Amino acid sequence: MVDDGDDDDGGDDTGDNAADAAGEAASEEANAAGRGEGSAEGSAGARPEGRPEASERPDTGFTEENHPEPETRAELATLKEATSVYNDVAAAEAAGYTKATECVPGGGVHYVKSVALNQDELVPGEPSALIYRPTENGELKLAGIEYASETAAVLHGQAFNPPTEGVPYYTLHVWLWEKNLHGLYSPENWRITCEV
Repeated sequence: MVDDGDDDDGGDDTGDNAADAAGEAASEEANAAGRGEGSAEGSAGARPEGRPEASERPDTGFTEENHPEPETRAELATLKEATSVYNDVAAAEAAGYTKATECVPGGGVHYVKSVALNQDELVPGEPSALIYRPTENGELKLAGIEYASETAAVLHGQAFNPPTEGVPYYTLHVWLWEKNLHGLYSPENWRITCEV
């Protein structure tokens, strides 16, 4: 079953976003098979009473990027391990990251270290920025990481988003620490509301 985030208060969620998404998809397929859905052999019209047709269900935002290839999943697991030290904001500051924004809904609190000149300067284990979300106890929890480059770039098989009016760099977000139903690499994560 796909987690739409409605039953989650935004608390600690340190599971691997990509692995969670893949596991949820497999679970949904297994559940659908058990209900006789998802195949031509399944009985048409056998959906549970009250369940809307697929065309009537809301779009959860899950895309192919939530189900990366095994090599990319291994890269992301290594990246998550390498950046886990930054769950402690003091460790991030000691490593040269400085607070650049207050909390922005959908974007969190950014601690920035650098912007790469080009693809060659990007180091997967050393993101340009760390993205935090505020917690109920007033602390910050690591939600994701961001890479920034002055020129077009690709990491983890993903092309960077082009510059915008507010951000003059090519950027790539990776929501390793906070599930994002709009995609592991989506520029925004609307589970971050800044309300505590």
